[in-house]
Amino acid sequence: MQLMFAFICRVESKSPDGEMEAVGISFDSIFPPALPALYKEFHLVAKLRGTMSETGTKRYEVRLIDPDGRNIIEPLEGTFEFGVPAGRLESYGFLKIRFRNTLFQAYGPHAARLLVDGVEMADVPFGVERIACANRSA
Repeated sequence: MQLMFAFICRVESKSPDGEMEAVGISFDSIFPPALPALYKEFHLVAKLRGTMSETGTKRYEVRLIDPDGRNIIEPLEGTFEFGVPAGRLESYGFLKIRFRNTLFQAYGPHAARLLVDGVEMADVPFGVERIACANRSA
């Protein structure tokens, strides 16, 4: 399988005509006023491409990593079916993971990592940053 793209966004949904929609795909940092910080919701979206030889059940694992390389939450694991329609040599599929009420305890670089069948497919960086305060003198 090949990764076509992966991103983190604030909201993911389907349009009435079945197309995927994502809001806030420029998501690259969060700015909590203090730590620890509970972040209500965000999504990891990945588009994967595979061939007929890759048809079947795939195992995935998603990890949220802190600046020290430790898991923020227990890795999310599951399976999905990948298939290629008759008459085609390859196909595409989306993997969409929703994170709710995620507790961040450190400022600095973080990442969402996606593995499929044990192979790292995506490493999507994002930051947990301090809010910059203007230094004002009277």
